[in-house]
Amino acid sequence: MPSESSIPKQRLLKFAEYLSACTPEVTLYGRCVADKAERISHNACSKEFDALIKCFKKQVKRAKHSRRVMSFYKFKYGFQPPFNVLIDGTFCQAALKNQINIQEQVTKYLIEPTVLVTTKCVLKELGKILPVENSVLKFIVEKIGRDVYGAFLICKQFKIAKCPHTPVRSAAECLSHLARRSKKSENSKYIIATQDDALLEQCRKIPGIPLMSIRFKTLILESPSEESVKETDQAAEEIEKVQAMKKEILGEPEAPKKKKKKGPKRPNPLSMKKKQKTVVGALKKDNGEKKKARRKKKRIILKNL
Repeated sequence: MPSESSIPKQRLLKFAEYLSACTPEVTLYGRCVADKAERISHNACSKEFDALIKCFKKQVKRAKHSRRVMSFYKFKYGFQPPFNVLIDGTFCQAALKNQINIQEQVTKYLIEPTVLVTTKCVLKELGKILPVENSVLKFIVEKIGRDVYGAFLICKQFKIAKCPHTPVRSAAECLSHLARRSKKSENSKYIIATQDDALLEQCRKIPGIPLMSIRFKTLILESPSEESVKETDQAAEEIEKVQAMKKEILGEPEAPKKKKKKGPKRPNPLSMKKKQKTVVGALKKDNGEKKKARRKKKRIILKNL
């Protein structure tokens, strides 16, 4: 069993995040273990444990999916954190109904800093942008409905994105316009978060727009649309065509000369030890007998004679 110090801190934090998303399963498993602690047996809480593992794997799969989708938009369309998530009233209504904390869950799901934004057109569609007095609060709630009023209160907390609509338009028209402008702009790029199926279908036809919605009580980031994938493929084909035209006009560039590989280095002759001359002590005759080697006598010249 590896010690905690050997496990990277980031992996432990991710593990804790995935478990926090499986709170009901963790609670059921904990209760089962506590109830059967005295008479615990093999596979006593296997059903609860399997449910916990299934939930954990699901969270890991969702995290991988969101990371893969956003990496596509990062490299192909220049999205950079913090991501701007443009939200309408239908998304807030669904979050309120399913008890989803938008700020917390969206940031966890995208695994990057996020900024939640809306528009004045969305707020105008949900209700008047005026402080509500206690005397008229009951009337407004009864008139527009509790869900709509709750969505209005949630949207009021978000940052207001600039939209050029004067007078205001419907929320769907406003978000569709900002999505088209987001494709051309380098700075204000948006992730569209909505439950409006018609608006989602319109945005799928615009390349380079990430889409988010709430399905089965969870946040879902859609895979890149066909238009987005087609545009990136066309861009790659155009680059290949330009390179082919350059070759036709300018000719193929000369292939770089290959450098000759140097052989193994020899030792430095100055650092090598010189061979010692062997002194021949005795020479053999042809018949096998030894004979003494002659020595040269040095002549001594006397001076001043």
